[in-house]
Amino acid sequence: MTQFRFVLTVLIFVTSVTTFACPTLKGRYAQCRSTVEGNLPEFDDVAITQKFDGVKHTFLFKYSDYTTKYVIKGLGPTFQKGPDVGAPVDVNLELSCDAGVLSIKEETLFEGENMGTSITKYSQNGSNLSIKTTGTIDGVEINDSFECIAL
Repeated sequence: MTQFRFVLTVLIFVTSVTTFACPTLKGRYAQCRSTVEGNLPEFDDVAITQKFDGVKHTFLFKYSDYTTKYVIKGLGPTFQKGPDVGAPVDVNLELSCDAGVLSIKEETLFEGENMGTSITKYSQNGSNLSIKTTGTIDGVEINDSFECIAL
């Protein structure tokens, strides 16, 4: 019986720690500007809604011309397909939260061939939103950071 209590206590602790590992990103953000000189100066404003139902975190990113939904379940990384873009392109996503950072690893396949992998990390910087993307797509190195001002 003592072992059962110990296992149950550890399971509750690990679950509660994981619950708080995802950052609170919900809000509206504007003036998203690259912090890397020479990169695109800005992108559309974004509104993020977020909820946790005791089992999974759901993030909904709404931009002016599209919406993206990410769902993270349980203790480990969650895998989901990216949006259908109407071409022979598949996007595989690996989603995770750790230490207040939402990480999205994206693998892009064109006709089954790996075209590259990138990792985008979303976090809070005070009340603002920080976005950092690194990786390689079609042989081109990606290294960009954006700061978005909370509205």
